[in-house]
Amino acid sequence: MANLKELSRRIDGAGLKTGYIVQKLELPSYEALKRRLKGETEFRLDEVKMLADILHLTDAEVRSIFFA
Repeated sequence: MANLKELSRRIDGAGLKTGYIVQKLELPSYEALKRRLKGETEFRLDEVKMLADILHLTDAEVRSIFFA
C-alpha cells in the first residue's frame, strides 16, 4: 500500500494545487484524486510515473512512497 501521508506531504511541500495534479494525471475529477489519496482506489502505474516527474522523486523515494 502507498504511503499516502508522505505523498500528500510531498504534494503540499511542492506547493502544487490539487487541480494541477488532477489535470496532469488526466483524472476525471478532484474526487478521483481524493479517493486515491485516501487509499480508496490505487494509483495506476502511469500516474505513479507522472507524480514522480512532477514531484522530482528519486527511484528510492518512489519505491518508499508507492511500493513500501
